[in-house]
Amino acid sequence: MLRKLSVVLVSAGALALGGCSNGSSDAGTNLCAGVASPCTPFPSGTSAAAISTALSTAAANSTFVFGAGTFSFSAALTLPGVAGLTITGAGIGSTILDFTGPTSGTGDGIDALLGNNNLTFSKLTVQNTTGDGIKVSGGNGVLFQTVQVTWTNASNLLDGAYGIYPVQSQNIVVDSCQVSGARDTGIYVGQSFDIIVRNNKVSANVAGIEIESSVSADVYGNEATNNSGGILVFALPSLLPPPASGVTTDMTLNVRVFNNNIHANNSFNFGDPSGTVAAVPGGTGLVVMASNNVEVFGNTIANNDTAAYAVISYFLINNSFNPVDPGQNPTGLDPFPNNVYAHDNTFSGNGTSPISDNVAPDGGQSTNLLGELLGALVGLYGGFVPTNNAVPDILWDGIALTPPQGGTYIPPPPPTDAGSVGSPPNPVDFFIESNGSATFANLNFIYLVPGGVPPPDPTAIVFNATPFIVSSPPTGFPLPGVDAGF
Repeated sequence: MLRKLSVVLVSAGALALGGCSNGSSDAGTNLCAGVASPCTPFPSGTSAAAISTALSTAAANSTFVFGAGTFSFSAALTLPGVAGLTITGAGIGSTILDFTGPTSGTGDGIDALLGNNNLTFSKLTVQNTTGDGIKVSGGNGVLFQTVQVTWTNASNLLDGAYGIYPVQSQNIVVDSCQVSGARDTGIYVGQSFDIIVRNNKVSANVAGIEIESSVSADVYGNEATNNSGGILVFALPSLLPPPASGVTTDMTLNVRVFNNNIHANNSFNFGDPSGTVAAVPGGTGLVVMASNNVEVFGNTIANNDTAAYAVISYFLINNSFNPVDPGQNPTGLDPFPNNVYAHDNTFSGNGTSPISDNVAPDGGQSTNLLGELLGALVGLYGGFVPTNNAVPDILWDGIALTPPQGGTYIPPPPPTDAGSVGSPPNPVDFFIESNGSATFANLNFIYLVPGGVPPPDPTAIVFNATPFIVSSPPTGFPLPGVDAGF
């Protein structure tokens, strides 16, 4: 059983610097006041070398308390694989761990890669890492509380990929944190299970929050704004959740995204062009891709210029993917979403001006294919006339060549009208209910898979939501809440 972790986290540390301990009278005494020994204080002015040595040799159940001030580093701070470590400070913006300038090693801020149990980070800022802000791998019981990761570089093309970055872990809570400027994702949880991401603010990242190839996650109470994409729920090939999750193939399963404010995510995508997230057009609110058992409810999704909420296949970002080729899909990703239920969300002001460009590595611009496609449907072809020529609030890409239920999806033949629903009408079990005045479209992009129909025809878009609308929760919903152990 994981121990309960409190909001104020200052437990114990292995080494005392300069002879300082809980009862000493030097500058670090107050930092460890009220903390059970051993506690290692890092008052302002403590050298990077002393801090690095203390952290890298920490014993189990150690706490390290940074005072107010800026601490500068030229290499990642690396934690040993012991249990019960706490790294805490005087508060966001008060304790700053600064990695500006050339850094050696991984380029990360803090690395905990050796399987830490009951690991806590709180009350500090990590800034300007060339790699990831705080990376944890193989952890069990990981808490990020009131932590900021940010990049203040003049060029965001130099920013690190991930801000808060737990992977291959379990029992994870990210609570009341702030992340801005990540070149991939602000708060990313991947290949993990039993996850809570709550009450955070993510801004000016490529993706604000991403749950990827993971099992059992609650994402709620967050504000995502001014990112390229607000919140992503993705599954990708060759990314397995840990064996203890009970899942044996690539998938994302049992995710709730609720009571979030996802608004004005209209920054240009400045991600690494080789990364998956580079396919997400700026102006995107929420995307569910190739994921199963996802419940989206109570969210406010507003003023995202390209698209508010989309449920898509992996084929939409990789139309050459062959799911039956072991070389491309060795651990069995189902590329189609399945059993996705969106209800009681509020939509306004979305899809009015799709963003079709990314920021290229040279600082110029490159084309974002999905943004360009939606922009063309708005601006050139009149594909969204029934929704006042705005991209509809709720989108399904219409790609379901071989859905999990078996059979072959037959898309509505163009030209379609309000009565055209296709056969079968809802092959991926995408359900919608009580989303106010939200508009809907089946984009009918089945051509994007091998053997599909020709490039998109605006007259093939289906605006009839009837096959997707339910009047009560589908089987298996509502999903249960997540218990992350503390």
